[in-house]
Amino acid sequence: DRARGRVVVQPHNRDTLPGLLLPLLHLRRQYPDSLVAVFPSDHWILEEDRFVDYVRAGFEEVERRPEQIVLLGIEPLEAEPEYGYIIPEEEAGSTRFSPVRRFVEKPDPTAARALMDAGALWNTMVLVFHAAAFLARLQRTLPELVADFLRIEEALGKPDESSAIEESYRRMTPLNLSRDFLETLASEVPSRLTVLPARGVSWSDWGSEERIFRATRPGAAWRLGGHHA
Repeated sequence: DRARGRVVVQPHNRDTLPGLLLPLLHLRRQYPDSLVAVFPSDHWILEEDRFVDYVRAGFEEVERRPEQIVLLGIEPLEAEPEYGYIIPEEEAGSTRFSPVRRFVEKPDPTAARALMDAGALWNTMVLVFHAAAFLARLQRTLPELVADFLRIEEALGKPDESSAIEESYRRMTPLNLSRDFLETLASEVPSRLTVLPARGVSWSDWGSEERIFRATRPGAAWRLGGHHA
């Protein structure tokens, strides 16, 4: 029951970066100067209003500094080895927004504890950015991927749209948003990737049944990330 163009379907799974770029092209076509928030589909958040306040703060930061990409992080309450971690340039409590120094994906339990003690944050992969600035940065980092999608963009709204998307996806290399793009941004100086700690938010990645069971047990929210009042 949604308006045409509001649901964008990929013909093949090519990991998370192409999965983001295809709807971004549709969005840019309708709203060229748009600011964008990206939300993974399998996350659980208890304090939704509080979390949205942080997303709103991300929008305000991007409005002030359009070249920035804002990533939301969660203060961990346990050494979870199945999560990705964000290491800020500055200790999470020292500033609201901090450049991202590097990422650590799924560390072993000992390393996860050390990261937690050092002020690392859980990576929510919730992003806020200016669409044009994001695509321009991606053009410099992965020009061949962007070229594939520019060919798709030229076909949007035309009779050959579906065949153009199918052809591009069939020969497209899978690329991961975090590993193949965000980690590159974090290594640049000055960094255009900043993290905003979402304090007081209980959050869990529901990518596995085990995490769903943990999150729905009585009192479990205290252990999932952040303290709630």
